[in-house]
Amino acid sequence: MKLLLIFLSLFSVIETHGQKPVKIDKATIDSLVPYIQLVKTPWIFASKSVNHEEFYIRDSYVSKDESEIKIWVKILYPTWTFKKKVYKNAYKLILCTFDYNNVKMKVTSETNYTSKGKVITPFDTTVAEEWSDIIAESVFEAVYKKVLEVFVN
Repeated sequence: MKLLLIFLSLFSVIETHGQKPVKIDKATIDSLVPYIQLVKTPWIFASKSVNHEEFYIRDSYVSKDESEIKIWVKILYPTWTFKKKVYKNAYKLILCTFDYNNVKMKVTSETNYTSKGKVITPFDTTVAEEWSDIIAESVFEAVYKKVLEVFVN
């Protein structure tokens, strides 16, 4: 990824087949970093919310038995606000356990990060570790179905 960013920063003008050159500024390159990282890292696209938040699951699970699977979920936010500060391309990592016999889930931990991987909100230990129903037609139902497709069925 560093090579790609170095290349893009050195050659910030791209020729487009006889048309005027297109200038790529640093802000554009910075906005692409989370998506470039996703191409390089082991995340599988699961769903997109109406607010354009993208949901991914890790390509390997933490643990699995006959009725449950524990897996990391990543949410990419185009913009995210915390304590009146707006973050672009922030993301959240959530450790979820899915009960695929009862269509339920629970969250064990969640942490929010800047687009560059710096912690915005540290590991949240107050997250309820209680089982909750997965709501039909929600993004987490889509995440749940992707987990089943990839790891269970």
